[in-house]
Amino acid sequence: MTDLRVNLAGVELKNPIVVPSGTFGFGREYGQFFDLSELGAICVKGLTPLRREGNPAPRIAETPMGILNSVGLQNPGVDAFIAHELPYLRQFDVKVIANISEQYFSNVKVGMPVKLTVDIFPDEEFTGTVSLIYPALDPTTRTFKVEVKVPNAKRTLRPGMYARTTFDMGSKEGVMVPDVAVQKQVGSAERYLYVIEGDSVAERRSIKVGRQVGDRVDILSGVEPGEQVAVTALSKLFDGAAVDVKKD
Repeated sequence: MTDLRVNLAGVELKNPIVVPSGTFGFGREYGQFFDLSELGAICVKGLTPLRREGNPAPRIAETPMGILNSVGLQNPGVDAFIAHELPYLRQFDVKVIANISEQYFSNVKVGMPVKLTVDIFPDEEFTGTVSLIYPALDPTTRTFKVEVKVPNAKRTLRPGMYARTTFDMGSKEGVMVPDVAVQKQVGSAERYLYVIEGDSVAERRSIKVGRQVGDRVDILSGVEPGEQVAVTALSKLFDGAAVDVKKD
């Protein structure tokens, strides 16, 4: 049998067939027609810290030479991918190539300690170090790849195991809000929310978001510590709308 193994930027693949993220999604549709384990790797859709709805319709335009499309990086967000899509892909014997948001590029260094856990050993923690940082960022998803080296003398870790890694990026004081408060302006990349002024008026604020931790989102600018934000009846709010605040 012919050996089809290839090395792609340091990643060992059993064959060179790699499906593109823009057309393959998370593989569920194609998995109905053939065994995904026959592939060398699956490039999943580009991921962002928060869910993105993508561009509004129409997204496809017909031209004399074919079609143009602009989806707008629609994706469920990192947490939803880990919870709902990755378990499906793990059943296949195929490499899954994911991405890390560019906002962390300056924080990740070669030699940085990394904590690692695997689902099969939930009570055991492994320690590794960053051994390689890929120099190029994906211009479409604005993400980058890193390689982590983990001592494995007892061969506890095996190929194909799903691992969760924790990078210590340091700490900082900031403003966290419930993720349901953050909204996206249709047709743009703007994120906004409503701040309640004086317990009576909703003020629309454009914001810059950082990472998401659980159901909370880090607000980099646009909201000050101690300010109240709206989390219900958001579809009825507008700038200057009168509100009635209900506190638990």
